[in-house]
Amino acid sequence: MADVGATTAEKPKKPKQGRSPAYPGLNIQQALVKAKALYDAEGKYAAPMPSAFAAWGYGAKSSGGRETRAALKYFGIITVEGDNDSGKVKLTEKALRVLLDEREDQSEKQALIRELALTPAIHKLLVDKFPEGIKSDATVEHFLVFDEGYNKSAAGEVVTEFKATADFAGLYKPVTIVDIKSGQSQEVVIPDPAKEPAKVGDLVQVEINGAFQLEKPKRVRAIQDYDGKPWVFVDDHEAGVPMEQVTVIEQGSGAGAKQLEVPRLALEPPPGDWREERLLDEAGEEIFVRYKGEPSKERYEFIRDYLDFKVKRMK
Repeated sequence: MADVGATTAEKPKKPKQGRSPAYPGLNIQQALVKAKALYDAEGKYAAPMPSAFAAWGYGAKSSGGRETRAALKYFGIITVEGDNDSGKVKLTEKALRVLLDEREDQSEKQALIRELALTPAIHKLLVDKFPEGIKSDATVEHFLVFDEGYNKSAAGEVVTEFKATADFAGLYKPVTIVDIKSGQSQEVVIPDPAKEPAKVGDLVQVEINGAFQLEKPKRVRAIQDYDGKPWVFVDDHEAGVPMEQVTVIEQGSGAGAKQLEVPRLALEPPPGDWREERLLDEAGEEIFVRYKGEPSKERYEFIRDYLDFKVKRMK
C-alpha cells in the first residue's frame, strides 16, 4: 500500500480573482419574450436603440434595457449595428425563424431554440462539463468560482439562469420529430458546433489530451493549409494550431474582423462579508458596486451622494 502520509499535501484550490466573466442576465425563455416584443413593435427591420428599449419596457438610458440588449446578443437573438447609443438593433434570421414558426411540427423550432440556448460560451461549457445535467447547484457553483473566475453571487445567478434555459430548451432531453400523418416519432441528431470545423470569426479553444490550453477562448483570425492539413491561427498568437486540436466554443459571423479586448488587471477582493452588484453602462460595459454588510436605504443614499460629488468635481 502506498505511504499516503509521505506524499506532499496538495494545496487547496483558491478562487480566481477579478471580475466575473460575462453571462446572460435572462434565460432563453425570457429572452425570446423580449424578442417577440421587439418584433411586435418594430418587425424584422433594424430599430433605433431607444425604440428597442421602449419595446422591452425600458427608458432610453435604463440599465434594464442594456441588460436585455446584452442578454439577447449573447444568445444570438439580435445584432447591434453601430455604437450602443445611436446604433440599431435587429433580430437575427435564426430568431425570426423561431418567432414566426407556427407549424404543427415544432421540431425545427425546438432545434433552433437549442442552438440559441447553446450560443453563450458559458452554456456550452456547462453542457460539456456536466453532460448528465445539473445534479447539485453547489457543485456547479464551486466549478464556476474556482475554475472559471466567477464570484459567488454571479455563480449563483449563472446556475439559476442556465437551469431555466436548459429546461425550456430541452438541452438534456432527446430531440424527436413527429410525422403528422403516421404519428411515428424519431430522434433527431442536433449538430454540435464544437464538433464542426472552425471558421474565421469563431471563438475557439485549443484542446490537447482533454485539457484546454488557452487561458480563455480566442477568435480565429485565419486558417491556412500546411502539409496538406488545415491550421488555425487565433488572435494574439503567431503560431498555428492543427484543426483537430481546436474546439469551437461560439460560432462567429464569419466576417473575420479582429475583436480586441481591453486589458484588465484583477483586483484583490477585500476581506470580510462583502456584497457585489452588477450593472451595465450605456456602452454595454459591466460596472460592479461592492460594499460590506446588508443593503439598506442609507447605504444606497451614501453611494448616490458620493457619485454626485464625483460628478460635480468632473465638471
